[in-house]
Amino acid sequence: MRQHRTLGVLIFAAIMWISEAIPIPLTGMMVGPLLFLLDVCRLGRSLSAYFSNVTLVLFGSSFISIAMERHGLDARFAKALTNCSWVESKPTRMRMAMMLAGC
Repeated sequence: MRQHRTLGVLIFAAIMWISEAIPIPLTGMMVGPLLFLLDVCRLGRSLSAYFSNVTLVLFGSSFISIAMERHGLDARFAKALTNCSWVESKPTRMRMAMMLAGC
């Protein structure tokens, strides 16, 4: 029976992704809790993929970049970096400053 419930979650997620009835990120985040609620696997195992170190770093960096963009800090940082006197004189330094501001 677990296989059938797992297949049901897979089909549900595929239909939601294709139809976009629910936003795609939300659909992806629903899979783990659904597996737990349908008694396919334990809570720790079903949610472990959401709390790995890589996932938390990606979420954290996304939140920081959104906050920087919302408050205009990204544009101020890029402008301050490209307007430095040591950057304006050489094209190579300007490219390096643009790469630094973009990351």
